[in-house]
Amino acid sequence: MLYVDLLIPKLNTEPRKASSAWIALDPCACFYIDSIKRLKDVRRCIIQCKRTKKAKRMKLANIPFRVQYSDYREYAEEYWGFKRKEGTDAYGFYTNPNTEFDWFQIGGRWPDRFLVKADCRDVFSGDLSFFLRDKPAEAAPDGYCWVTGARKKDIAWDLMKELFIQRERETFLSCEKWYQSGKLPSDRHDLSITEKGITSWGKLIYDKGQTLEEHLCSKALSEEYRYPLTTYAVLDDGVWNDLYEMKCVSEDNGKGNNQLWHQVVEKYIASLPEEAMLVPVSEMSRNCAGVCRLVKFPNKTFAKLAPF
Repeated sequence: MLYVDLLIPKLNTEPRKASSAWIALDPCACFYIDSIKRLKDVRRCIIQCKRTKKAKRMKLANIPFRVQYSDYREYAEEYWGFKRKEGTDAYGFYTNPNTEFDWFQIGGRWPDRFLVKADCRDVFSGDLSFFLRDKPAEAAPDGYCWVTGARKKDIAWDLMKELFIQRERETFLSCEKWYQSGKLPSDRHDLSITEKGITSWGKLIYDKGQTLEEHLCSKALSEEYRYPLTTYAVLDDGVWNDLYEMKCVSEDNGKGNNQLWHQVVEKYIASLPEEAMLVPVSEMSRNCAGVCRLVKFPNKTFAKLAPF
């Protein structure tokens, strides 16, 4: 007897028998099928079900808004969800024409952004993203801990860079081995082998034409970089700049000079005062594309950085 759990609409309140299978018709229906063939027949029946003649004769009522709602206030608030502006009869909402994302979360998908000494008290802790609720916390070297935000002077930039280089080296060597053998680990469902190399969720993480040194340089981990941060955008004095604005990446094909952009960000971080508090803010759009911005306190200017 084959047991299959299917998510289908509730059909009846009581179970009923049907030849060699019976159906427990609750909101999450359970089918007991005696063969794979029978399972296919049942699923085909569910997927290909048609509307009845009575349902076809039913027409959607086209009710005017003036009939559905008693007045303009009810129409604006219930149908559109607008609010009334005080002192006027206008309904609507305020919007920022320069906005880039829909909402933000301090920390979010980058809660462990900076490495500081364990006894450092001037730090900031953010909220953990829903996507990371089951992910274990990142391990830190003895005497250190990962935090969401910290002052520039307290961040262990050199140690962070060493850890990132070690991680990228291991990733590069593993991908090189997988690409040459043509086999990927069975537990890495995010990886795919392409003509260019290996991708993770569609993003190229191993370029078959690069050496290890070139790979580290593309991640801003070569000797010329002090601050190991790969970023997407910078917002300072209310002006938004990113790879596209700075002409480092072509909007047509997404290709560009990442090294040039890394140098721009490197110089920018170097220009910040040592007392600047850097806090990553994970920003999201409705299509779930997210970036991270680093907010510099206490000045009124903001440093907005987003990892790739």
